Amino acid sequence: MPSPRAAAFFGALGAGPLAWAALRAASAHPELVEDLYSRGAFPWLAAAAGALPRLVPFGVAEPLAALLVAAAGALAFRFVRSRPGRRLRASAFAALWLLAGASAIAAGVVALFALNVSRQRVATLYALAPAPREVAELEALGAELEAEAAALRAGIAEDARGVHRAPSRAALLDVAAGFAELETRVGWPRVSLPAPRPAWLSPLLTRFGISGIYIPFTAEPLVNGGAPDHELPFTAAHELAHQRGFAREDEASFLAFLACRAHPSPDVRYSAAMEAADLVGVALWQAGEDGRAALQRVRRRETEAMRRDRAASRAFWSAARGPVHEAARRVNDAFIRGTGQEAGVRTYGLAVDLMLAWRAAAPR
Repeated sequence: MPSPRAAAFFGALGAGPLAWAALRAASAHPELVEDLYSRGAFPWLAAAAGALPRLVPFGVAEPLAALLVAAAGALAFRFVRSRPGRRLRASAFAALWLLAGASAIAAGVVALFALNVSRQRVATLYALAPAPREVAELEALGAELEAEAAALRAGIAEDARGVHRAPSRAALLDVAAGFAELETRVGWPRVSLPAPRPAWLSPLLTRFGISGIYIPFTAEPLVNGGAPDHELPFTAAHELAHQRGFAREDEASFLAFLACRAHPSPDVRYSAAMEAADLVGVALWQAGEDGRAALQRVRRRETEAMRRDRAASRAFWSAARGPVHEAARRVNDAFIRGTGQEAGVRTYGLAVDLMLAWRAAAPR
């Protein structure tokens, strides 16, 4: 009979491959995943994972990550301190345990979050029919969003530089109210979950080019607290969509758009209009010469205040460009593909397709 230590090692080592196989198998049964996991077990798993963060006034994911790094460092230290004759054995021991730990973490991500990739599509949930990504349709959507953003921007505060400044960061992150309609639609149970918080390591997230991240092990939606104000509500809502079981990046962005539009705060609604307009702008730019000409026409609706906000965003993120940012982008791309989202980081931009279908279905 294996010792408890050996059982833990082999269990952790095998958990990752088993979870990966389960993730692949689940993709063929979206209705089953929707009923048993996404609307069944997942809300309660998220509530259990978020129990500690709800009780303390600070995020716990980052301290826990620091403990994991310290544990990995201890294994490396054990290798360095071992006698030369035992160094090879100690190195193999450390490598195997690190591999087992990575396998267990991967299994946890699948069990606590990534299975939601295989749930029914949001387009089905909202009865949206695919709409063609034609330049004319993109231009019309972009023009509407620019006009909406301009109207909202005229009534909100700004700082001495003329850049959007909300009364408080807490108000920008309080976006849960916008999810009431979605929660009713999916039958989300009355469970308590952690609210979005600025990450302690926001400067590091900036270096990595990350605006927000959802931690499934603690059910915490973390945002980059250094980002410009007009980006924060949309980012917080995107991570809250993940927290509510929508793992696909395009669907999380689309739901963030709907949630922020439904929010009573003009600062939050402005974030929805600006971020969605920027996504449409990227789609137009990628559509070739006709799309770029259409983007120029759309941006004629941009006010000077909106231009200052966008300039602040470009300045903030361009300062972080470099090898670290590119390496983080590649890691994120690999992770997204590993969960079954074949487009990788390009999945974020696919939210535009859902917005076009939403606009086509909206009553006129």
